[in-house]
Amino acid sequence: MKYKIQDKELIVEASAKTVVIGKLVKPIHNWGVAVSNASTLKTKEFLFYQREGNFKRDHVYKFYDGLVKVKITKYRKNSDKIERVLEKIVSVGDYVDPFTASIAIYKHIPYKKEGRIKVFYDGKRQSIDYRLVGEERVKTDLGKFNTWKVELFPNISTRGLLKPKGRWFIWIDKKRKIPVKLKISFVIGTAVGLIYKLKGYEQLFSEDLIDFDKGLKKGGL
Repeated sequence: MKYKIQDKELIVEASAKTVVIGKLVKPIHNWGVAVSNASTLKTKEFLFYQREGNFKRDHVYKFYDGLVKVKITKYRKNSDKIERVLEKIVSVGDYVDPFTASIAIYKHIPYKKEGRIKVFYDGKRQSIDYRLVGEERVKTDLGKFNTWKVELFPNISTRGLLKPKGRWFIWIDKKRKIPVKLKISFVIGTAVGLIYKLKGYEQLFSEDLIDFDKGLKKGGL
């Protein structure tokens, strides 16, 4: 994932794809970007593109005044031809997109050991429950990190191959408040990931750079 602050907006970019054997069996490449207010973490825009085997969809969400304008485009199998388009406006209140929701968990966990993050995805109001289960030292190619180990219950329903399943775990570096390890499960299997590159302004989410309750100070990663 990539994070940066620009014009008082928090921009989060993420992508995931299968490699080697996984790519041969079920080629998957999903990517997207979320834009939110850096001081309040209220989502402004969320774009997400699913490419999961023969399944192909584009999500475009525009958030404004407690509402979200949804456009989901579904394509025919093995084709760029549009099968159908869903467009609607939904009342969301304080719900946020999935990418921004992850930032909210990084922010909350030092002070709130368990809770629920409201997430809007796949045209629906959904949620992610989380709780702190311990502290661990994680070893990676970049070195060792002192982390909080957080258990997630992704109560998310969606279409495609990457449907969340069971419990997820994420290890959040105490110093930088960023994820350095994760273990996530889907209906097609389980994936474990470790941080392999850390570049830019490492302290973007630390308290002395951004106070999400009082507003933007400075920084960028």
